[in-house]
This record gives sequence, C-alpha cells and structure tokens, in this order.
Amino acid sequence: MVGEAVFFGLSPSVPVEDLSFIVNTCSVTDGTNSFAVFENGCPNPVVNNDAVTQSFLNTDNFQLSYTAFQFSGNDELQSMEMHCSLYVCMMGICPVEEPICD
Repeated sequence: MVGEAVFFGLSPSVPVEDLSFIVNTCSVTDGTNSFAVFENGCPNPVVNNDAVTQSFLNTDNFQLSYTAFQFSGNDELQSMEMHCSLYVCMMGICPVEEPICD
C-alpha cells in the first residue's frame, strides 16, 4: 500500500567464507518505469524511511526499507520487481570505497 514501509533483504543462499558483498544499486520497476531506492551505496532520501539501518560491507545479510510508492499515470494495482547490483569481494580486498550518504 502506498505510504507504508516496504522491507527487503539480500543474503547469499550459501555463505562463503572470506567473501563479502556491497550493494551498489536497487531499483523498483513496473516493466516500463524504474526508480532507484538505493543508489551508489546509499538509500534514496526521497523514499528512505530509516526503519532499517544497512551496513556498507556485508557477509551474511543486507536489509533496507523504503516507503511504498506508485508510478504516476497508473491508478490500477501495479506489479513491481526489484533489481539490485552488487560487488562481491574477498574479505579485506574490496575496490569500492564507502560512500558518504546524505
């Protein structure tokens, strides 16, 4: 429902020792429109509700929440998908610097 908190998480199906991951971007799409709820390692302040605090470097679980929204021009129920990109790194060797988020 629009305006309510949406919670999601990412975790490896099988944890691998000495590997970590960094979530770069997560976007919600309806197949035509797309909106980044997490971008360049930071939650999007437009929809971020701070209900879950995420870690930059993750070994087992990444969690985030955002405020539910609807793409304009469509008053009907929308089916949406989330697509995320991430970096997988050896522990202690990650070529990505932690961003400073607003």
